[in-house]
Amino acid sequence: MDGIAAILSEGETVLYRSRKHWVVFVKAVVLWFLAMAVFSQREYPLQYLHFSVPAEFQKFLALFIEWSVQAVLAALALVFACMSLTRIFSYFTTMLAITPKRLIVYDRLSGALSSYDIGRIESVEARPGFFGPIFGYGAIAVTTGSGRKTVVADLSRPHQFEKELFAAK
Repeated sequence: MDGIAAILSEGETVLYRSRKHWVVFVKAVVLWFLAMAVFSQREYPLQYLHFSVPAEFQKFLALFIEWSVQAVLAALALVFACMSLTRIFSYFTTMLAITPKRLIVYDRLSGALSSYDIGRIESVEARPGFFGPIFGYGAIAVTTGSGRKTVVADLSRPHQFEKELFAAK
């Protein structure tokens, strides 16, 4: 938590810390397998692209279609792989802290730092989702009096975070 400790003011202590839940690894593995499935099935979509063209275009058009389909599938696989890596990195880089004065949300991956005055927080909503109560994770939506809203997904024990935040108020 040295990232949060570096931005604390003098005399400010952390009352509660939280970070992402391990379920982000499961989601990352699912995305990675999806990327590999898309990348390994490059010939499969070509089986369904049967149509007749004039003889002078047949040689070039078939090659163009094959390259286009493979390029689209490779790009799609790359997108899924990047989404997977982003989820893995977010586990190690996203940190939340509650101090007596403020709520701090710090993400080293994107460089985003949000600091909310505890007195100006209007509402905190814990959204556990479908599997959240079973595995102990969910999303937190923090809304301030000015209407600014921040959502942190896949947070470990969101209801506990909500309790600690209201206890700090």
